[in-house]
Amino acid sequence: MENLTVVGFIFSLIGALLAGLVAGVLITRALVQKQMRDNPPYNEQMIRNMFSQMGVTPSEKKVRQVMASMQAADTSKKKVKEAKPAKKAEPKKEAETPKKK
Repeated sequence: MENLTVVGFIFSLIGALLAGLVAGVLITRALVQKQMRDNPPYNEQMIRNMFSQMGVTPSEKKVRQVMASMQAADTSKKKVKEAKPAKKAEPKKEAETPKKK
């Protein structure tokens, strides 16, 4: 009888560890996504530096255009992920011809 309780305890411990691992991964993933949304890995200064490295004088208009296009690309990716799959079209039934009697 004691072996049964020890085995049950071990399985319960393993189950709790797995549940904690899964919960930790999901929470960490959500926090990282929120952090990336709030603090994107690019900013105007980085874009200005990129233009300077390419030998182009960065104008404010061009920097703003690049920022807007990058934000639009991020937004379109989110929309694609959030979009619901389209319903499958049902096959059209052929019109039945009247039967001659």
